[in-house]
Amino acid sequence: MVVKTTPVMDRLRVDTRELHTAAENHPLQKAQVAGTLPKEDYVATLGQFYLIHRTLERYLRNHSTNRAIATVVRDFQFQELYLVEDLDHFGLDPQTIKPFPATKRLIARIDALANDPVGLLAMHYVLEGSNNGSKYIAIAVRHSYGLHDGRGMKYLDPYGDLQRDRWAEFKRDMSAVEFTEDQIDHMVDVARELFTALPEIFDDISATPD
Repeated sequence: MVVKTTPVMDRLRVDTRELHTAAENHPLQKAQVAGTLPKEDYVATLGQFYLIHRTLERYLRNHSTNRAIATVVRDFQFQELYLVEDLDHFGLDPQTIKPFPATKRLIARIDALANDPVGLLAMHYVLEGSNNGSKYIAIAVRHSYGLHDGRGMKYLDPYGDLQRDRWAEFKRDMSAVEFTEDQIDHMVDVARELFTALPEIFDDISATPD
């Protein structure tokens, strides 16, 4: 008897839904959408995500010949350089950024996945998927901080009008990989870890004196 594997994107979406919603409803995220987040907190958020993307993307590149990574991950999905551009716009040297406690814990978890391409891909799924919501946050940020030339907000809207196409391509490529049920279970677990970490990172940013 053949056991049918639930499509990976369905599992990831359904089994992380409540944690995804909790992260989206964090006060910091709501403040961004409302246009009331202090600029210092916005820049601090960019800084912490720079550290996260720098770490994750280094490991993804190390596994560029892995079948799943090679099928799904594209160079244009890497966001580290966009974050460097955004931070430079605000006069912040990325090399001076220190991780907050929750960021440090997440980076340690990514380090632990260094030789686990499937786990790394689950982390990448969460961050790549966040571009869908970030595109709407970008609208509020543009007006809040006067970023009408687009500088300082490349990370929030990396694909512009291509966002929908990029996400459709990502979903198609993920679905093309023949993950085992155990691998999908593992991806769900890792994705849930990242979704759990995000509100903790937002808490640290909100608690840091300007």
